[in-house]
Amino acid sequence: MTETQTTWRDRQKLELREHLYQTALDAFRRDGYEPVTMAALAEQAGVAKGTFFNHFPAKSAVLQDWYLRESRAVLQAFEGGAARFEDIPRLLLQLAKVAEADPRLWEAKIAWGSEPGALRDAEAELDTAITALLVRQLLAGQSSGVCRQEIDRANCAFHLLSMLTQTARGWAGDTTAPLCKTLKPRIAAYLDLLKV
Repeated sequence: MTETQTTWRDRQKLELREHLYQTALDAFRRDGYEPVTMAALAEQAGVAKGTFFNHFPAKSAVLQDWYLRESRAVLQAFEGGAARFEDIPRLLLQLAKVAEADPRLWEAKIAWGSEPGALRDAEAELDTAITALLVRQLLAGQSSGVCRQEIDRANCAFHLLSMLTQTARGWAGDTTAPLCKTLKPRIAAYLDLLKV
């Protein structure tokens, strides 16, 4: 097999996977997560059920992919530049917007994310990355003299992440109030406690 054939096949596989992914997300948004079956997703995508399973072994794998893609995109936007204490609210609010932009998917993620497996593993992986970024931003605040020197950065990062997580989990039960509007004053109040 030539390199061109391999590249073409790889591209075809990626395009098929993206088609299956978008088909599943559209179905979850339209019909809800729980009622949609893998057989229905395969039918809507125009593929055999086994083809769908080859790319996504379970519906939760689609949710995992969505959550990782959206959250990683936010993290990448912040990891490229210098860490700044002033960016903490923007980081947390951008992460909250992942949930706020897709409430049906977020509700499914909350409902099914506590099950052992890939979705919970993805959440733990992201929590670690978010915490590390928050620690760097808090260190930048200490270095610039904005943030108190005696704070435990890891503990504060844990509290900030917990604030985001708990507020977003609670919001999943009642998405009528804007998540970011609820979260913003909580973040500001906590950061005020850390400032010199």
